[in-house]
Amino acid sequence: MYTDTMIGTQTMADLIATAHIVEDEEGSPVLSLSRIPEGFSWLGSGSERHAFLGPDGVVYKRTLCEPGAKYSNSREHTNFLTKAHTLPVGVRFAACELYFSGDVDVLAMEWVDGVGEENEETYPEETFYALIQQGWTDIHEYNVGMDGDTLVMIDYAR
Repeated sequence: MYTDTMIGTQTMADLIATAHIVEDEEGSPVLSLSRIPEGFSWLGSGSERHAFLGPDGVVYKRTLCEPGAKYSNSREHTNFLTKAHTLPVGVRFAACELYFSGDVDVLAMEWVDGVGEENEETYPEETFYALIQQGWTDIHEYNVGMDGDTLVMIDYAR
């Protein structure tokens, strides 16, 4: 549920920013599930980010790309601040806060129920079409959840 209070903490963002990434043979950052901080659980990965549920019930997205890159957390946070008011009625972004830990940006985001479920059957098809018309194309069941009758987007980096 959306609140006007801060989401996540700098301490948790620092833990997830540094604890689970190692370098492969070519020096590229890769995920090491054996190095996740105690109390965190891995939720999944996208093309440029890993998501973890923190012990505080907050989702922490750790980016692998540079801050400001197309699919970075800083880009997603900018969309949160500048595009939320343009969404169709009955749709909202999950609330989030952006943290920096050295040169890594970490996005703390509210937990949203229903992610990974077939929301298309419980929400009007025209809402998905309206989102697509606005350019939101990555709105499959793993990137949206439900808050009552409201569709909640959890990935809006585009």
